[in-house]
Amino acid sequence: MKRKTMEVGSSGLVFAAMLPAVLAFVGLLVDGGAVLRARRETQIAADSAVLAASQQVDWDAFEADNTLLLPAGSAASVGTSYAALNAPGSSTACAVAGLRVTCTTQRVVPFAFLPIFGLPSLVVSSTATGQLLYGITGDGE
Repeated sequence: MKRKTMEVGSSGLVFAAMLPAVLAFVGLLVDGGAVLRARRETQIAADSAVLAASQQVDWDAFEADNTLLLPAGSAASVGTSYAALNAPGSSTACAVAGLRVTCTTQRVVPFAFLPIFGLPSLVVSSTATGQLLYGITGDGE
């Protein structure tokens, strides 16, 4: 005759105890991948915005007396609109100070699994800076 043990239903208890940990792990994988993708996309958008903005050189001033000028208003506007094309759903702000261009792109990444644990979204931000240089800028160049 077989003896009954008290282990009946213990697998259900183990499953119930492990379910939050498994969901948290899956959430970190899926939502973490979304954050990394958004970070890469916002960095690409910020980099391309800086490149587009830095190409708005005032060529008339340069041809007249070799003065390198970067019109702040038009350069920032071109950078912002270029980033909007490269990263839809993101917001970008570009600032021009002299010959330095800085663009910051932000995006809100909604989570799929982590709202279960109270984390509905995360703001991802990337910044790129560029400096226009002309001629020889250092020894050995």
